[in-house]
Amino acid sequence: PAPTININPAGPFCANSNPVTLTATPVGGTWSGSCITTGGVFNPSVCGAGIFMVTYTATSAGCTNSATSNITVNPLPNTSIVNSGPYCTTSSPVQLQAVSPGGTWSGGPYISSSGIFNPSIAGVGSHSVTHTITQNGCTASSTTVVVVNVGPSVSINPAGPFCANDPVQLLSGNPGGGVWSGNPYISSVGQFFASNAPAGTYNVTYTVTATN
Repeated sequence: PAPTININPAGPFCANSNPVTLTATPVGGTWSGSCITTGGVFNPSVCGAGIFMVTYTATSAGCTNSATSNITVNPLPNTSIVNSGPYCTTSSPVQLQAVSPGGTWSGGPYISSSGIFNPSIAGVGSHSVTHTITQNGCTASSTTVVVVNVGPSVSINPAGPFCANDPVQLLSGNPGGGVWSGNPYISSVGQFFASNAPAGTYNVTYTVTATN
């Protein structure tokens, strides 16, 4: 009679799994199919993600039989980092993001395990960060370089006090080219409308974006 073929369960695997040798009874048969050698070595990294049929064929007493099995290879999570800068040393800490949410981040004291990157701790230069995530039992990681540039040193030239009947005052800051904000009585280019402002003290903010 033809031999009874039993293929031992295997998988699921990951798209980056190492080659694995499949087993079946009776021993001594041959394998065929996608990404598998005749000796039964199945290579998930060659196949990639998907479902792949393999066939095991054995002969006993001149009679041949075969059986098939479907092997599942799960895809790797997409760990690509999407907001890697550049930043300035004066920038606030920023939450880095990856295509696949979750996972853990690593690289140095300038990044937390949840992905908060602190430019002021990193300092000027190029800094490596790695995002690692596991999905469906498959782990993958991506590494990128985050560049931190020197943040601008900003100052506001002294102004005031003003009187309620003063004409429009043009405030100035260093370096030039920044944007003013802070209250309804100042324009984005630094015009302070003293005649429109009730008596009092007003905070203004001067913001400069570095181009280095």
